[in-house]
Amino acid sequence: APSKSSPPTAPENASVKDRARWFQEKAIEKTPGSKSVVSDTESAVFFTPQRGFDDEEHAEQLAALRRTVHDLEAQLADATAEVKDRDRRLKSAEADLGDTTAAVTELGARVAKREQELVAKHKQQVSELEQARVAAEKHVEATQNKANSRIEELIEQLSLKEAEVEAMAQQQRQLKEQFTTPQKAANPLFTGQLITTSEKIAPAMMAFQSPPVATPASLQTDVMLEKGILEAQLSEAKDTIRKLKIESQLAKDAMTEARFRAELAESSPEISRVAGGDNIARNDAEWRAKLSEVKSKAAAMEVRLRDQLDEALENLVVQEREAETNLRKQLTAARQKTAAQVADAEEEFETHMAQANKKIKRLENELRETKAELEASGPGLRAAAPSPVQAEPKPAEEISNELETELRHSLNKAEARIFELTSEVEAAEERSRKANELLIVENSQLELDLIEAREELSSLDEEWKLKLATA
Repeated sequence: APSKSSPPTAPENASVKDRARWFQEKAIEKTPGSKSVVSDTESAVFFTPQRGFDDEEHAEQLAALRRTVHDLEAQLADATAEVKDRDRRLKSAEADLGDTTAAVTELGARVAKREQELVAKHKQQVSELEQARVAAEKHVEATQNKANSRIEELIEQLSLKEAEVEAMAQQQRQLKEQFTTPQKAANPLFTGQLITTSEKIAPAMMAFQSPPVATPASLQTDVMLEKGILEAQLSEAKDTIRKLKIESQLAKDAMTEARFRAELAESSPEISRVAGGDNIARNDAEWRAKLSEVKSKAAAMEVRLRDQLDEALENLVVQEREAETNLRKQLTAARQKTAAQVADAEEEFETHMAQANKKIKRLENELRETKAELEASGPGLRAAAPSPVQAEPKPAEEISNELETELRHSLNKAEARIFELTSEVEAAEERSRKANELLIVENSQLELDLIEAREELSSLDEEWKLKLATA
């Protein structure tokens, strides 16, 4: 047998049948992808007409056979290359399938782990929101009880203040009746008697005291101011209770939303499984339907909360404006009444001053006349005249000084009362301003809470979208 290092040569003296068999064997022994073991020289020598091949027809048949053999060799080489390519692609597909299976398994484990984390997180959020709701309800209840007790206390204070005003008015009437100037028939100054002692003049002089400035009208004004302040405090307490109720409702709604999300996370374990095409499509459709339902519920809840918050803010603004308007009206009316009372008191005080000056002058004249009569009657008449009282009469200058001191004291009391009323009005205005600032701060805080709730809802939505994308 010829060696593979040197290509075999076809036998030259073989018969046609032997030559065909030899060529067929060499064609079968051809290795895939290598050149034919029969060289072109051998093929030419083989198919060259030799001895015994003088017939042209046999030569054409051999040439056709040669072409057929070459075509078969080309087809065999192509088939071998295609088989090798398919083997290579099959191995690559098997490797890709293994990588895909590992990736899908890892993805399923990651999704299951993430679902467990989300479920635990949502359960924790539900627990925290439940605790916050319970704490908010307790806080609302405690605040409401405190506000109710405060309301009762304010009502009791109003009742006590009204009773105090009534008692002060009664006392004022008694004092006015007690220190009213006597009638002319009972007044010693107009009896025509000669009065020589200060004990008889003093009661008539002391009757002309200035009236107290704290009249029932001014007391009523004070009560009205205090009542307005108490009503403002009542309105503030009611607004606080309303705000706490809104916060409690917001906490309940947030807890409900978190519970919905937790139930949704618990009811979707199919994501962690590697299912077929139909199961994946069905699970995806169910997941998207549940997500749409949760989104619609969340949107409806957000709309409802926004409406409630807007309504509460509108009510707060309206109540704030009404309270401010009423308080301004009360303050304006109180100022007008106080100014009128002060003017009346000043006018009445000036009238009493004029009357007191007139009476002082008249008393001085009477004293001078009495002294002149006593001097004219002589020493004997003075000795014979009985003297009911041995005390010396007070001079007119001393009486005038006493009256002036008393009038100055009354004027100081009036000025002090006016300053006190002005201070109370300013304090009421300051309390009203602080209440308005507090309401503005509370409204701003409610708006910030709404913005935070919206941002939290948006972040939760993004988180669920990311979960869907990673699943």
